[in-house]
Amino acid sequence: MKAIMLKDTLRSLFENVYQPQVDPEKYIQKFVSTDYIQIVDGHHINYSDFVAHIIKQRQVIKDVFFNFICLIEENDCVASLHRVHATKIEDNKRTIAEVHAFFQFKEGMLMSCNERTKTIQGSPEDEDLGRRK
Repeated sequence: MKAIMLKDTLRSLFENVYQPQVDPEKYIQKFVSTDYIQIVDGHHINYSDFVAHIIKQRQVIKDVFFNFICLIEENDCVASLHRVHATKIEDNKRTIAEVHAFFQFKEGMLMSCNERTKTIQGSPEDEDLGRRK
């Protein structure tokens, strides 16, 4: 039996937490440690902030698609280069962000993320979508 790779866990988290039928708080509990720390463009987010961030994004974004350009897994770390394609509810405008991120896991749970996000398409006010809560 093949073990589930951490990069597959990460991809599943990204792709499923935004599904309307998924309760984000319960879903995040399955994959993310309560000791979670995220640094987005120099801004620090803890576990509660992360949950609030996902809930806020679900209120602002109508649909989202993640294009994983590169996912590299080594030991308990996953490095990702991906693009986030999102449509906002308010004005139906598309936003595309490119993300370079390093995710650290411990015993299969996501412990931390250090990322840099660059808006490729969208409004200047959307530059905080990667950390908005």
